[in-house]
Amino acid sequence: MNALMPYLLNAVFVPALVAGVFALIVAVGPLRRKPALLEAGLASAFCLAFTLSFAREVDAWGLVRNFFAIEGESAPIERWHRIGLAALLLMGASALIAFARFAAGQWWARAITIASALIVSIFVGVFVVFPGATMWTQLAQSALVLACIATVSTCTRIAVLWIACLVFACLAPLAVLGGFASLAVMCAATCSGALIIATVVSAGARWTRDAAPLDSVGALAVAIGTMIALVTSCGIAYDTAAIPLWAWLTAAMIPLGGCAFLSRANAASTRTRATLWVVLGSTVLALALLGAMLLRETATPPAREPTSGDPMDGIFGRAE
Repeated sequence: MNALMPYLLNAVFVPALVAGVFALIVAVGPLRRKPALLEAGLASAFCLAFTLSFAREVDAWGLVRNFFAIEGESAPIERWHRIGLAALLLMGASALIAFARFAAGQWWARAITIASALIVSIFVGVFVVFPGATMWTQLAQSALVLACIATVSTCTRIAVLWIACLVFACLAPLAVLGGFASLAVMCAATCSGALIIATVVSAGARWTRDAAPLDSVGALAVAIGTMIALVTSCGIAYDTAAIPLWAWLTAAMIPLGGCAFLSRANAASTRTRATLWVVLGSTVLALALLGAMLLRETATPPAREPTSGDPMDGIFGRAE
């Protein structure tokens, strides 16, 4: 127990707090009046929470170990390390997308968002390759990125951050059940980071005069949607407990739950109430998923201990 708290502090809470401080710079004060900086900063802060947790959980060299061997290292070069590097690259890409959108004008902004989503999905399909991958799984991975970006785009303004928190709060226990504790830790850090960022943004809107509204259809949607797809694909690829595919995909599609109360959100008298209705729909879907998984786990008899072989077999994913 004594060792657990420092570990959680370094791997979960510190990355989340650093991301929150990063978001604070653009969410509160004079920079809050600049919509391009706000969008770029929040999208980068979201990816930063995952990246810092990855660097703490694996080590900073894990970001580049896929490209060259490190002298004296005996650990295998694991393909899931690419999600850490992808998150790091996504920080810079998010800033470029945000500035390009606001520099191009309203009509071209939508075209830039769509083009960015397509480019990012192709990049993920080509660059992020997990064990046992085929052409079809890579195409499915690209399609999942596009689907996640599209579903996140349905969220309204600040709701996108609260719902991102819900998604990663569901992905974390799925990763634990699937036997991937490290991924669960990174999901917990990302969930905590999204929670802190959402709180900071909400406070900044009240404390800053003429605060720029948050646009959830743009760099923020691309960053959050891509990270959801990456973690979902990674969890599926390294699942050692046969978690149902529908559970992973339902977690990734939690943002769609907000559409259940969309009519009430549109009829709400204030933005805060509209946000509550959208978040409520996603919360119901998230609780339904967690409840279904809890029932499944309690109904499934415990697996027998292996009588032979290495108990760590398969920990790095399915054999190619």
